[in-house]
Amino acid sequence: MKKLKSRNNSGGVNAPRRKNGNIDWEVVYPKYVKSIIDGQIAPNTNRGLMYILESKGVLKKSDYSGLTNHLVDWRKVGRIDWKDLADGSGRGVYNDFHDFIHSDDFVNGAVDGLAKCGHKYQRWLRSDWRWYGQPHYTEVWTEKHAVVGTIAAHIAGTYVRVAFNRGNPGWGYIHDNCQRLENEMWYKDINTDEWKRRQIHVWYLGDDDKYGRDMDRQIKEQLEFFGLLNKIEFKRIAILPSQVQEYQLRVDFETGKGYEIDALNAFNPTAFKKLLLSHITPYFDTDIHNQILEEYSAKEINDIAIKRFRSLAL
Repeated sequence: MKKLKSRNNSGGVNAPRRKNGNIDWEVVYPKYVKSIIDGQIAPNTNRGLMYILESKGVLKKSDYSGLTNHLVDWRKVGRIDWKDLADGSGRGVYNDFHDFIHSDDFVNGAVDGLAKCGHKYQRWLRSDWRWYGQPHYTEVWTEKHAVVGTIAAHIAGTYVRVAFNRGNPGWGYIHDNCQRLENEMWYKDINTDEWKRRQIHVWYLGDDDKYGRDMDRQIKEQLEFFGLLNKIEFKRIAILPSQVQEYQLRVDFETGKGYEIDALNAFNPTAFKKLLLSHITPYFDTDIHNQILEEYSAKEINDIAIKRFRSLAL
């Protein structure tokens, strides 16, 4: 196993130390970090791990850079799986493309897709189209990209969109969000076949600090400008002052002021998951969903596909 160099000699009162007084990171990993990761029900961010280690008296504010460096090293040597930490970089590929497929494989895939299109349609109804026909529609918005993966893991299977503003609710960003919400404003009642107004709920998660709280005001101002503030329910569900004690949150270790979203999952992941689902599950009507699955059965869709294919063959 590759030996990792110590990068910091600070540490809290419970920090394991080498003879020279430096933090013994080779003990920090198995004794603390590994147990935290093994017990998490959704990936923590680097900051989330730091909050936990600080609360245990293992690390201090000045150790954050050292922890971040070692988390990279431990992933490089395979001690930590890459998926076990939430990456808050916000990086990605903008213009991405599909790999080349040989013509035979492409045609075979198309034919197979046609033969199984009913089952594929049902899969879409159970996933991306899950909220079709629902009188309510929900989204989760958050201040930080770093916690998006954590939120998504907690609400997996609900197919609720998670949007993030990366600390700045820009006008272009809110404009695009409002356009999407406008498209979700109406739903078709499967019993009456009429289009009806939908109740839209946007649940917001932001830091509880001066700038984080002001962000709520900014977003509401933007929603009002685009004519949606009084048409939807926009509500902060975290972090609230009452949750500081409930989640046993600690003050931001870098500024010493306010509380950050990363700490929610770090200190009480079960309660965090329950908080999220309690704002989603009650607004989804399973009976309507099952009725839609029956209306658009795989057999019915397959029958339509066969008829269309035969007409093309003629």
